[in-house]
Amino acid sequence: TASSSVTQAALTSQTSPAVANLAYGARTGAIVGPAKSGLGWHLLRIDSVDSKPARSLDAVRAELTTTITEQKRRQALSDFSARIETEFDNGSALSDVAKQLDIAPTVTEPVIADGKVFGKPPAPVPADLARIVQAAFSMDRENQPQLAEIEPGKKFAVFDVTGITPAAPAPLAQIKPGVVNELMLQNGQLAAKAAADRVLAATKRGTDLAAAVASLGMQLPSVDQIDMGREQLSVQGRQVPPPLALMFSMAQGTVKLYPAPRNRGWYLVGVKQIIPGTITPTDPLVVSSRKDLAQLAGREYADQLRRAIGAEVGVTRKDSAIKAAVNQVVGGN
Repeated sequence: TASSSVTQAALTSQTSPAVANLAYGARTGAIVGPAKSGLGWHLLRIDSVDSKPARSLDAVRAELTTTITEQKRRQALSDFSARIETEFDNGSALSDVAKQLDIAPTVTEPVIADGKVFGKPPAPVPADLARIVQAAFSMDRENQPQLAEIEPGKKFAVFDVTGITPAAPAPLAQIKPGVVNELMLQNGQLAAKAAADRVLAATKRGTDLAAAVASLGMQLPSVDQIDMGREQLSVQGRQVPPPLALMFSMAQGTVKLYPAPRNRGWYLVGVKQIIPGTITPTDPLVVSSRKDLAQLAGREYADQLRRAIGAEVGVTRKDSAIKAAVNQVVGGN
């Protein structure tokens, strides 16, 4: 088969090292082979060789300088981090290492596991420290200095945990307003449930939902009357209120309770009448559904035929050849 120019690495991935080595060891115009790959045996004709002359030192000096500088910087950081880890393994404290490096350690405020400063929820720790919070919370005790990589091959941090405070309820004085609010909501939720149960019992005795709510003698929102089709519900997508979605799963003439989120009360949902929808044979939804089902049926028939042929004739999969064919098509390794 004809082929455009290809590098030795690309030819190796498409065929095999043996084929690529044979091709790149031949002269222009030669026919070489056979050589084997996962696809079988190959004969190759070398029509032309596109050789690139070596660049002069002056041409590559800047590129080499950048590459060598980067390699030396990475090696220096690697040696530095290894030396620090050795110091810690030998029992050195963070203060000792800081003194050797001539740096002053920074002490942070108490931090919780999500990277926020304790008692100051909107205040996160600096971005560099946020990268080592999880490592700090995996430590089982204090005074175990660690070295962590902040940016691979560029930035490191040496740190220690000077105090671990087990998770516990906050002092009541700090959370009293919130506790009082939640307690009031909880008590209100219990009272609302009792009232909702009374309304539910009244509807089961045949009382209209609106009349049953009015009989409570409380200042409550009026009963919403909703006349909606299922198509209108689907248009709302993910924004469908749960009580509304519940209504479309209920039987006609029934009333159900649904808890409001965050202890904010209860919904009473009743269904007075269900009107079945009507669809004509020419409805666009019917036409579209038929087309989709026809496509699915066609694929299923084709799949069944393929499996039947394979079962009758007998099929053996050669994974190496399949992988080689896929690599040749998509250019993978």
